[in-house]
Amino acid sequence: MDPELISFCLTIGLGFAAVILLAVMVKLVEARRARNWHSTPGTVIKSRVRTRKRTDIEGRSRFENEPLVTYEYEVDGRTYRGARISFAERISGGEIDAWLKRYPAGKAVQVYYNPADPAQAVLERSLPPVVVKGVLLLLLIFLGAAILTPQARTFLSGWLAPLLPQPQRAPAVVLLAGMGVGTLLVVYALQRQVRASVNWSAASGRILSAQAEEYQSQTSRSGALHRPRVFYTFEAGGMQYISDRVAFGWDIGWSSPRFFRRRLEGYPEDSLVTVNYDPQNPGDSVLERRAAGLPVLWACAVFLFSLELFAAGFFA
Repeated sequence: MDPELISFCLTIGLGFAAVILLAVMVKLVEARRARNWHSTPGTVIKSRVRTRKRTDIEGRSRFENEPLVTYEYEVDGRTYRGARISFAERISGGEIDAWLKRYPAGKAVQVYYNPADPAQAVLERSLPPVVVKGVLLLLLIFLGAAILTPQARTFLSGWLAPLLPQPQRAPAVVLLAGMGVGTLLVVYALQRQVRASVNWSAASGRILSAQAEEYQSQTSRSGALHRPRVFYTFEAGGMQYISDRVAFGWDIGWSSPRFFRRRLEGYPEDSLVTVNYDPQNPGDSVLERRAAGLPVLWACAVFLFSLELFAAGFFA
């Protein structure tokens, strides 16, 4: 077994695990301190979906929907207003509808506040179970991959070597095969999403804007790339949502916006469109039931498997 590979995998796996554990420990300490917070009656005054626009380090933006539950409470004769539900950093996806139903506008609630600073308050003092389960799953994935990857590579290389024209290339062949299979799994996942969307609900939506977004790519020689961005709004379950996903998958960045100008012209501002959304998670929506980028993924898979055969010595 390659000691360098073992060391590399363990370093990466333990590094990710340490970051996750540190973030969880911070939240657990915060939740533990809240056990000594005082409680007071409050009333939910607003319960709706809030959309936030976030931008990554390369300048690529995306919209995220989350529940906005605003409540009022009184401490020592002074009225305060809070909007924090729990100590979880973000509540999104399929949890949105559940939280909004749990805390509808007008509901009487118990508010937990910091006696040293009554403006700090939450409705839930403990971490949501889904957060704990998600953390445990991530830890199992990272640590499992760190431990099993070197063993799997060694086992497969030993099994495959006698079958190859050039046995010494077995480790490289295994690596390329793994990358090719990983690419096919992504293709399968995208196609599965497309098939599942056939049973999604439909709603009338409106295009807010359609534009070419410029961002700085760290892998492109030119640096600046463009991608199509179509922002639209729609209503589901009495709540207003904003999304920017046209199809499943992702759009490839191009140096010039002319590569996708026709697509943007197909969604003029303020025009009406049909939005397909997951009834269990309305924030998950698309305008087109298709997977973007599939030809590129198929090409990558073919290239990787061809390179694997070449490395194995079949084309030598």
